[in-house]
Amino acid sequence: MQITTYFSSTIDWCEPNSEYSIIIIEFWNSISSLIISVLGLVGIYYYPDTAILYHTLIPIGITSFYFHATLSVLGQLLDELFIAYSIVISLHYVNNYIYKICNPYFLILLNGTQIIVLFINPNINRFILFMYAGYCYKIINHIKNTTSTNLSFKYITMSQYIFIIALTCWVIDYVCFISINLHAIWHILIGISTSYIFNALRIVKNNNLSIV
Repeated sequence: MQITTYFSSTIDWCEPNSEYSIIIIEFWNSISSLIISVLGLVGIYYYPDTAILYHTLIPIGITSFYFHATLSVLGQLLDELFIAYSIVISLHYVNNYIYKICNPYFLILLNGTQIIVLFINPNINRFILFMYAGYCYKIINHIKNTTSTNLSFKYITMSQYIFIIALTCWVIDYVCFISINLHAIWHILIGISTSYIFNALRIVKNNNLSIV
């Protein structure tokens, strides 16, 4: 199987294929992906002190666009690789500057193992990413309840609510329960949710609220 060919991935989202273009298979899923990159660029411009976090959103949007445009295995791998990369960078940022969640070498081993699994069986990797998301949610909730300013508390709370709505959209579209293109909405909401989290982490760090 050629991993770069169209439809080489086993994933096919609920959006009708080639509805607007024979080149871009899932048009709205592809276009909405780029909003994630835009949010990354905006974050880098306005919050350069946390550019290390916001820059991770740029390749996610680009590779997600490629994946939805081609539904190829290569697109799927790249998309999930850069999502994993963003999670890895975020966890290490929290571990180094805000909250010592675990031994840094163990964290590197854990992250490396997860990325290896991505290439061994990419079809289960997206569920591992959501397990990571649950772990991150627990850490962020702990930070919110122990070190937050009023503003960072607000940002984290907003991020959590938006993430739950976004995840609901993802699940409904994954099973294609109803014929509504919810995956494009997922892209927009998850980008906004992540931006809120990054901004909250910036505030906590800059206000020396570390709980290491």
